[in-house]
Amino acid sequence: MNFQSVLRTFTRRMNTTAGTPRPDQKIAGIFGALMNRGQGKEGVREGPNAIREAGLFTQLKECGIRALDYGDVEIQAVASDDEWKKVKYCRTVASGCKQIAEKMELIIKEHGIPVMLGGDHAAAIGSIFGHASAQRQLHPPTGSSSSELHAPLAVLWIDAHGDINTPLTTATGNLHGCPVSFLLHEMTGYIPHDLPGFDWIKPCLTADRIAYIGLRALDQDEMYLMEKLKIKYFPMQLVDQLGIQECLKQALAAIDPKGVLPLHLSFDIDALDPSDAASTGTPVMGGLTLREGLQIAEFVHKTGRLSAMDLVEVNPELGTPHQRAKTTEAACAIISGALGKPRQGVPFPPGFELPLPA
Repeated sequence: MNFQSVLRTFTRRMNTTAGTPRPDQKIAGIFGALMNRGQGKEGVREGPNAIREAGLFTQLKECGIRALDYGDVEIQAVASDDEWKKVKYCRTVASGCKQIAEKMELIIKEHGIPVMLGGDHAAAIGSIFGHASAQRQLHPPTGSSSSELHAPLAVLWIDAHGDINTPLTTATGNLHGCPVSFLLHEMTGYIPHDLPGFDWIKPCLTADRIAYIGLRALDQDEMYLMEKLKIKYFPMQLVDQLGIQECLKQALAAIDPKGVLPLHLSFDIDALDPSDAASTGTPVMGGLTLREGLQIAEFVHKTGRLSAMDLVEVNPELGTPHQRAKTTEAACAIISGALGKPRQGVPFPPGFELPLPA
């Protein structure tokens, strides 16, 4: 273990915002997913540490938000991971996602709200599958309907891209553009059974349990699937027309009409406009403002049902120093907002009083 690894391990052990929680008390279980094989830019692997170094735990501590650093899922490259058709690194991505799923389940079992720091968005195969598996253990199905057979879970996917390509339709061969296709029951027939490494993954969502906000770069086949599966989605045109609050209300009403399901917020930093988050691998102009991103985080927090979160695709090796700082600061703000940090400032503690003159 080199000096940098030792330093990071020490820092993570210090990244605990409070003592041992009560059994009935939720804490944010934050971990890094060092996934970089779902796309082609190495620096995304350093995203989790960059977010930590930008002050995430300090922000949470200042607001009294309980958080524990669970370290990183170190994803090792699988030997002889040759392309399958044109899909790149499928064995490595599959192995890493399985580790991520196990980490998600562990944190939930320990009464935590998992917060996965990416890493590329292929890691969401593992985070959502692990979250779904944990929810099924907590709430076993009681019926035989399609909705009962899948996890009691709703997903809000914030992204410039649909990420619902399949291994047969991806133009780039990069699996960070495919995670949703692995998770939806309705997509089962579109996933090749001989794709190496993914024999462990089973669909865990139905298409009526996921909604998108921020889309502006859908591929043709993704547009087809959105319409065919009747997935609720809000491209930037609708965000502009309706406003972000109305989009959020309609999205949650669609995927959780009774307002009772645990929510998984999967937030790709490229959902934000590059003016607010340029240090990411696939930026697209015309995105959400940081203020709109914060409204999404705060809206989800106010439901009281946030059960897990991803913040992915921060790449600290891209952009100028100023752009990198803005991107990691935006990531910290989104995470903190989803966990309850008020935008107006640091709240005063119980029993706080102003000093009086002697």
